[in-house]
Parts: sequence; C-alpha cells; structure tokens
Amino acid sequence: MSEKDKKIKNLFVIVGQNLSAFDEIYNELNEKYKFSDFDRKIFYAGEMPFEKIIEEMDFLPVFCEKKLVVIKNCENLKKRECEVLEKIIKKGVKNTFIIITGADIKAPLKKYAKEFNIFKTPEDILFSQIYKIKREDKERLRSLIKEYITQRERNFQVVVAAAHIYLKNLLLKRKKISKDIIKKFEQLSELDFSLKIGRIHPGEELEIFFYYFFS
Repeated sequence: MSEKDKKIKNLFVIVGQNLSAFDEIYNELNEKYKFSDFDRKIFYAGEMPFEKIIEEMDFLPVFCEKKLVVIKNCENLKKRECEVLEKIIKKGVKNTFIIITGADIKAPLKKYAKEFNIFKTPEDILFSQIYKIKREDKERLRSLIKEYITQRERNFQVVVAAAHIYLKNLLLKRKKISKDIIKKFEQLSELDFSLKIGRIHPGEELEIFFYYFFS
C-alpha cells in the first residue's frame, strides 16, 4: 500500500483513547472555516441507522465554502459500512471535511487511521495552541485561557506563562517594541504578584481579568 493510497485529502480517521487529538483537529477546522450549524453534522455510529447517516451526509454547504461531517463511535461501524463510506469519500470530498473517530475501526478505513493513545495534559494542549498563534488574535487567546481555567482553576502560573508566550510571539511578528506591549508585560507581572498574595483569586476573577486585558 503506497503512502498516496493511505491518504485522502480532507479525511481524518482518529482511533484511540486520547480525545484531545479529536478536539485539536475539530477546533482547528472550526476556527479556520467558521462552520455554521447548517454546515456541520455530527453522527454517532450505532445510535442511528447507517443508511440515515449516508443520507444526512449528502448536503451542500449553506453559509460556508466547506462543510464538516463527524462520525463518532466508529468502532460500531460494520466492515460493509466502512467499505461503503470509503467509496463515497473516494468519489470526492473537495467541499467536505470528514472526521471519523472512535476506539477502533475496521478495514478498509483502518488503513487511513492514526492512533492517538499518548495522553496530552491540558497544559500540553494550551501551550501547543498558543505557540501556533503567530499574529494578534485576542479572541482565540481568551478562548484558550477560558477553556484551560475550567479544567485547572488553581494553576494561574500556567495561564500567566501562556499570556507571556502570546505577547512574545507578537513581538517577534512586529519586530519592534511598542509601549502597549511593554505595558502588557508590566501588567502581567503585577497580575502574577496579585495572584500569589491573594489579591486576585484564580478562577472567575482571573478569567474576567484576561477578558478585559486582551479586549
């Protein structure tokens, strides 16, 4: 089997126990293409007839140039169903991103699968996403920090460090030091001190601070 045969553009087959791998791909696609509810379909194999899934997959993008189809619990797909899916996908998915995910998957879709069993901590996910932000994107930063705080409310040092990395990336992009960037660094240092002495409490107060800090 050649490498070309093992890859279909716009198809992601993710098997394993690490849900963060799916979240990362799903969030990246959603962030890039801004799928509306009409252009995004999520199905659960084994919970609805396979024929219904195929029928529902056949729709045109409404508000976006692309559409997104997600099939979860793919371990419940039968071999015949995987064969049907492969034929449909091979016919052409130029306007469609397809994510198939679950504990395992049968042939012939198995050859496209990537196994993601290595556990990623919330810190791993946060920093990997922060490093990908190469230009000013306050909304994305606030979203990442909010998501992290819901999981690690007390780890304010990580949030402050992530904000530092974001600002450093902006400096590298701009290639000059501006007064507003210097002020942001100073405010982060003050925030770190306030958190350590208990003047500001981790959790909701920290989330509110970053909302206004990067607004």
